Amino acid sequence: MQEFQGGCHCGNVAYTLRWPSDSGLVLARCSCTFCTKHGAIYTAHRNAALSVTVKDADALIRYEFDTKTAYCYFCARCCVYLFATSKIDGREYAVINANSMKDFVAPSNIKAMNFEGETTASRLARRSRTWIGDITIVEVKDR
Repeated sequence: MQEFQGGCHCGNVAYTLRWPSDSGLVLARCSCTFCTKHGAIYTAHRNAALSVTVKDADALIRYEFDTKTAYCYFCARCCVYLFATSKIDGREYAVINANSMKDFVAPSNIKAMNFEGETTASRLARRSRTWIGDITIVEVKDR
């Protein structure tokens, strides 16, 4: 497994993404207005693992938009958009905003995805096939 580090700007939220070593990062842009306005570039792999640590859980906020099928997580202190989660059949899945990864430089040829018209069932099935299914989020208090 390859390991990638990431997090917010102020250090309140940090994560480690463990990525299957047999494949490079898969990157995509969503063409919806929310993702376009945030400049989000997503990465996920069904066999990846995400471990998130939060110093102040009250400063990790989530936003649920129109489809009500996912939460987008931001650090309230520095406003960095970090990742999104979706609960499907009792299991949590996630996708990372690659722009929150340490030393990430976006290539110019990232494919734009258009999910307009996708049914809720299709959306959740796609996420359960392609999003990260091994997620841990823990609060770590400063000493």
